[in-house]
Amino acid sequence: IAPKEKRSRKVWDEATQSWMHRTGKDKANNASKEWPIMEVGKNDDPFSDPWERLRDEKKKRVTKNVENRMRNQERAGLISKGTTNRTIKSMEKIRSKGKEGGSKDKALPVGVPIDIKPRKGSAPVDSLKRGRENTVKALVATQRSTASLGNFDKMRDSEPERKLAKAKKRKLQSPTDKRVVATEAEKGLKVLGAVLNGGGKAHERAKRKGALAKGETAYDYDFDDE
Repeated sequence: IAPKEKRSRKVWDEATQSWMHRTGKDKANNASKEWPIMEVGKNDDPFSDPWERLRDEKKKRVTKNVENRMRNQERAGLISKGTTNRTIKSMEKIRSKGKEGGSKDKALPVGVPIDIKPRKGSAPVDSLKRGRENTVKALVATQRSTASLGNFDKMRDSEPERKLAKAKKRKLQSPTDKRVVATEAEKGLKVLGAVLNGGGKAHERAKRKGALAKGETAYDYDFDDE
């Protein structure tokens, strides 16, 4: 019997034109790697993001492996029933929130005009609302940027009504209030007790060292174990 030939650990990679590992993170001929240029197939959507599609497919494979492993653990009694469903739902929820948060980062910057007039062949009117929220926030901040917080500034034509900044009033505590009197009395008694008992940091250090201990303990005797 001829000895079995050992399979080489490296293979030729056509994309990088070099020898790379057969398996692992940086394996050769890795179709899921994000190359700067990717070929679009005949049946693929030309307007879809191929890199995002590959990432989604990889995440689905990872989720499927996690689900299969946890199902086996449920059958073996290692984890309680229902844990797999809860875990998969949680993973999908986190993934959807991540996609939603990533799309929010693509918002247009502050300063996009909101009074653009539609023209022939332009986009629908709804698309003209882009940047409206951020522009309104910038306008409100500008209206309050003066020393008077905009109270004495001249109103411009078609300027929206100014919302004056309302400072939070501090509630005045009456010195005759029962809670205030009780708190002050408690603080005074605490200070008085510290003075009469020789309190302070030196007193606390002595207490921790046991210098103020009273009575006899087992540590006060020498035992002969022989």
